[in-house]
Amino acid sequence: MDLITVIGICICAVLLSIVLKQYKPEFSFLLSLTTGIIIIILIVSRMTVIIEAFNSIAAKADTRLLHLDVILKIISLGLIAEFAVKLCKDAGESAIAGQIELSAKVIILVLAVPLILLVLDTVLQLVPK
Repeated sequence: MDLITVIGICICAVLLSIVLKQYKPEFSFLLSLTTGIIIIILIVSRMTVIIEAFNSIAAKADTRLLHLDVILKIISLGLIAEFAVKLCKDAGESAIAGQIELSAKVIILVLAVPLILLVLDTVLQLVPK
């Protein structure tokens, strides 16, 4: 799956969506949702490369994989939230999109707290007393 394939699928969906909006606007939104889900499913297979790279870095740095797990959760949450926000905005629900953005930011911050504390602890250990 390369970028050209994804772009081709999206262009076909956009053209079909333009036609559908004239006759059945609710189907146009469903087409956008379905296209987004299909693209995400196609891209998830590429995530294995990223996960393997993170595992390789963790093995070389001799760090716990727990921290990499949190990083992957944060990245995934950000991508999923962005997808949901764009769908809401496409449906004309910008207020709901704003709530999703705010919720995602708070959840990401909560997930990042252990990492932030770890970094601060490491910095404090490096600073002479």
